[in-house]
Amino acid sequence: MTSPRFARLQEIFADAMAMPEPERGAFVRQACGDDDELLKEVAAMLAVSALPSEDLLPCAAPNQRATAPTVILPRPPARPDRYVVERELGRGGMGRVYLVHDRELPRPLALKVTTADGLDGAKTLARFLAEARIMASLNHPGVVPVHDLGHDQDGQPFFTMRCVAGATARQVFAKVRGAKDGWTLTKAIDVLQKVCDTMAYVHQQGIVHRDLKTDNVMVGEFGEVYVMDWGVAKVLNRNDAETSKDLAVTTSIGDDPLTGQGGVLGTPQFMSPEQAAGRIGDLDARCDVYAVGGMLYELLAGVAPYCDTPAPRTAAAIVIAVNAGPPTMVEHLAPGAPGELVSICRKAMARQPADRYPTMSGLAADLRAFLEQRVVRAYERGAMAELKKWVARNKALAVSIAALVLLSIGSAFVLIAQRDQAQQRGLSRSHVEAAHLAMRSGAWRATLAALDRARAAGQADEVDLRLDAAEAHLGLLEVKAACRELETLEARFDVSARLGRLLLLKGHATPERVGQPNRARELFRRALELELEPADEAFSRGVLAGSSEESLQHFESALRLRPFHVGAFQRRLSLLLSLGRFGEVEEQVRLARLSSPRDPMSSAALLLVRVGEGRFAAARDAIAEVVDLVGEEVRSPLTALVDRAGYVAAIPAERASDSFEDWAPEIIAFWTDPLGDGLPILSPACYSAKEAYETAISVAQSSGVVAKALGISKLAIDPKQSMTMLADASSKHGESGLRLFFCIALVNQTLAPGEVQSDKIRRCMPFFEKGTAESTLLFGVRRLSRHLFLRCAHDLAVHAMDEDARARLLTHAASLQAADLQWQEVVLFGKALDKIGGQDVALDLAIKWLRAHPDDDDARAELARRWTLAGAPERGYTIAAEILSRNPNHQGAKESREFSLARWKEFVERAPSAIPTGK
Repeated sequence: MTSPRFARLQEIFADAMAMPEPERGAFVRQACGDDDELLKEVAAMLAVSALPSEDLLPCAAPNQRATAPTVILPRPPARPDRYVVERELGRGGMGRVYLVHDRELPRPLALKVTTADGLDGAKTLARFLAEARIMASLNHPGVVPVHDLGHDQDGQPFFTMRCVAGATARQVFAKVRGAKDGWTLTKAIDVLQKVCDTMAYVHQQGIVHRDLKTDNVMVGEFGEVYVMDWGVAKVLNRNDAETSKDLAVTTSIGDDPLTGQGGVLGTPQFMSPEQAAGRIGDLDARCDVYAVGGMLYELLAGVAPYCDTPAPRTAAAIVIAVNAGPPTMVEHLAPGAPGELVSICRKAMARQPADRYPTMSGLAADLRAFLEQRVVRAYERGAMAELKKWVARNKALAVSIAALVLLSIGSAFVLIAQRDQAQQRGLSRSHVEAAHLAMRSGAWRATLAALDRARAAGQADEVDLRLDAAEAHLGLLEVKAACRELETLEARFDVSARLGRLLLLKGHATPERVGQPNRARELFRRALELELEPADEAFSRGVLAGSSEESLQHFESALRLRPFHVGAFQRRLSLLLSLGRFGEVEEQVRLARLSSPRDPMSSAALLLVRVGEGRFAAARDAIAEVVDLVGEEVRSPLTALVDRAGYVAAIPAERASDSFEDWAPEIIAFWTDPLGDGLPILSPACYSAKEAYETAISVAQSSGVVAKALGISKLAIDPKQSMTMLADASSKHGESGLRLFFCIALVNQTLAPGEVQSDKIRRCMPFFEKGTAESTLLFGVRRLSRHLFLRCAHDLAVHAMDEDARARLLTHAASLQAADLQWQEVVLFGKALDKIGGQDVALDLAIKWLRAHPDDDDARAELARRWTLAGAPERGYTIAAEILSRNPNHQGAKESREFSLARWKEFVERAPSAIPTGK
């Protein structure tokens, strides 16, 4: 309902407008009395609303002043009940629209009534009246005619117009994408062409709409097209204060969060850059051209410009984006869109007005050319283009002319066009064949270059090109680039025949780490259900195989069929690395580098071989080569991997005195850390190996003291099932990392009834011993297994007097080589062997170490002590003295000399003069 104050304001305004202009001031002051606020509001309303009549006649000559009096809003009609409201149709920033029944001329109409109130209401009322007058002045089938203008029963201004039934262009475009109700792309383009025809007429009348969008275009039941909502239209030849007030007018359509409000006129996602920047003086017909281009963008891409983000943007954010730069290219959002329409859209939405279609008629002409299969000027020009389009439109006539006048100019053009197309197809085919040849030899960069040339030549299958490009990027470890190619293909409608390969590559490009949820297995399973080449099928079966050996067999089958199958090549390397089979890794790398010397996968694999062999300094030096081939993003994870592997390798020596429970949780954390997300080579080669590790981690985390150290209050699995699960996992993948987890769980098992600690140690020791013989990628894992075996054997041999444990420890120590040991381990083995009578074996270990490290004085001092224990104190004394002659402050040599001297005295009591004085 209208407030009494606003009703009074309207009454004074209407009476004042009915008077001659010189008498208005005195009348208004008298009518308002002492109410200064009311006086200001009426004055503002008169200033804004007293529009010269030439604004209603934009086709008049610019230098001709109209003599008609100012148009006055009539008083309420004699029959206020002429229009019966049936229901509300919608509402906007300036009013509401109702479906009404006209009693005098029985018919349905749309009645728009303003919601203006107060001073801002005065401005809105002015715009409301201007909208009615502009619509009434436009005599075109695409503009809804206005029938009546007046006040309703409540004194509110209104106007009536034809009631249009149908759907908005946005709803129509949605039907095109869903192929509903017979709507096609061609029919939708016809709708946009009719919008252009309407706006060409409107522009000729000197008016711009300024808020064209898909919600403001109605499509009737019989194909009629209407341009709606003229509330922010601008009369270009008007010379008054209205232009300066444009930025203060509010525009809001319903609850649409993307409609501009209070800053600039229009809807942000369809605004031209000059409109979004508020440069009202620069606006002309080309801002409407931009808006129609935005509507074409929405038709092709499925979203309005600047609205392709995951979360909806506010109006302010879109205005900022429009001012910052162009929207996402429509061809990226709709790769299958016709090139002609993409070119039309790009030209209509050019950032600079001078680069757009100069008139709406030009845009309509190109849309019409597309519909009629004629040359679209924004896409191509020239005689050849005209000829191809003519032939497409007149196939029968073209064939007749070719048969009758074989040597005519028209026929010559046709033959030239066919020859050019054949040449292009042949050229494109040769580039594709070159790309496939490069792929078979692992030359991935050459593959990408050949694919680019094939794309430039045209006539190539875009789906196959992108699939090949994705595989080449994966070969270069460029996972993000591969994913971009695959995501583009997923949006296409013509990929179904090659969906199996698409799913296969996507699964291979999905990084996985042990301990993380499986994200790619289902992709490989789906791929196997579809049509695949034999090599791709073998690769997929290898990824899904139940054991490491079975996976290797499938990968090798794939590589026999296609020597550089990117998935089989990379995952075989990964699996061999995880199993510690470094000789086979180096052989595969050697063969790969014969044809592709700069293969990044090979370089990464050799780096990891150095890690597995414990050559951490060499591994750090090799990081630069991998970074040079792959990119700077891998430097950090590779460096972290080498450092962490070195840390694990150092645990037996540096933390030998710590209890097992102190460092076992850190070992588990190493495998659960998502260190290798950026390194495809570190992903599990097959998912059964990944499951094995996940089982082992779960068991180890849930066991006794380790669970407490990790803060796990509830066991993840049933302890009774734990060893069965681990035994099954380690049987499928003979790798010492799994064996170590098996041993961690075994050590932390609670004692069985009647069992003593030595019984559990006796049960664990064979598994630790087996772990020392199995291979793995991490050098330190075997050392950890050996360290735990040493502790078990020592405890049994010394404390439980177990002869079997003593024999096993002596046999194992005698088989060790210096390359397998750290110096601290030699010392630990020596101390353990001392207690069980294995001094000869300890001496042999020290000699092996010194032969490999001849300049190690610490080792020489220990060797001196070992010789003394073995019954040769004079030899021990000589070695210690030689060290002290070079390094008088070496504490170990001093201790060994004193120890040797004391033993020597015991053996040479009969010849005391032979004993050195030590001076």
